[in-house]
Amino acid sequence: DIRLPPRVQEAMQMQVEAERKKRAAILESEGIRTADINVAEGQRQSRILASEAEKLEQINKAEGEASALLAVAQARAKGLEIIGEALAMKDGKNAASLSIAEQYVNAFNKLAKTNNTLILPSNVGDVSSFVAQAMTIYKQLLPPNTPEGRATQFETTNLPQNSEADEVYEYFSDKEEAEKHRNSHKPRKS
Repeated sequence: DIRLPPRVQEAMQMQVEAERKKRAAILESEGIRTADINVAEGQRQSRILASEAEKLEQINKAEGEASALLAVAQARAKGLEIIGEALAMKDGKNAASLSIAEQYVNAFNKLAKTNNTLILPSNVGDVSSFVAQAMTIYKQLLPPNTPEGRATQFETTNLPQNSEADEVYEYFSDKEEAEKHRNSHKPRKS
């Protein structure tokens, strides 16, 4: 057996310990590094998934809103089509007058519930006058010499033909203007 001096044995022991400590430190730092990488990778994946989820949520919300707008537009178009067909019928004027009168009353009902200062026409209570004015304006929008205009012309035979009850006189402020308008819009006999 070879016996080494104690100093050499001590030096060798110290070298072995230093080597062990070095390997332990390296393993520990690699473990910390790997743990940090895993944490960072997890956070990255989490953010990616969260942003993708938010993106899908926004897309779904936008598609939902677009579908809702489309459904409302289609319903409104169908409603207007039905109203147009109803106005072309024989009693269309009466139905339109009733609808306008209901809307008129509802509008004033809502106004009465709020604390607003309003400037109103002097004949607010005269619903028939308001409806007559609205119908006169509607008639003026349709030219009488077109097939559509003729189909939607309303019969006014149930109204007395005097200046007080005539819709034209209610719409125009001047009797001369009303006469001029009536004469220019009289149906022509063929």
